[in-house]
Amino acid sequence: HQSTAVDGLSYLHYKPAKSKNGVLTVNGSVPSEDELTPIVFIHGLGVGLAPYLRFVWRLAALREVFVVELLEVSQSGSTKVLNPEEMPEAVATMLQQHGHSRACFISHSYGTFVTSWIT
Repeated sequence: HQSTAVDGLSYLHYKPAKSKNGVLTVNGSVPSEDELTPIVFIHGLGVGLAPYLRFVWRLAALREVFVVELLEVSQSGSTKVLNPEEMPEAVATMLQQHGHSRACFISHSYGTFVTSWIT
């Protein structure tokens, strides 16, 4: 995985390993890597990403995953908080930097509010 920041947005980036241990099928056929929409996961209030890591690793085994870190709700003492107008642009920039124009969003708790700003 790779930890990165863009426009004040901190995130982790996971790409699935190339594996011969099974094949993902979508509607009965094997999609190319370009056809798989990446997942953006946005966590909720709490202690950060630790409670979600097993879930994220399972997702990352199948698809490219971006995990947005909301440091302001993770007991990290962050002073930089993206507002509802800045967050969509930061997420779009993150995706564009990795060659994507769309994504599937999964969120939990407070992350659902943040997702509502984006979609």
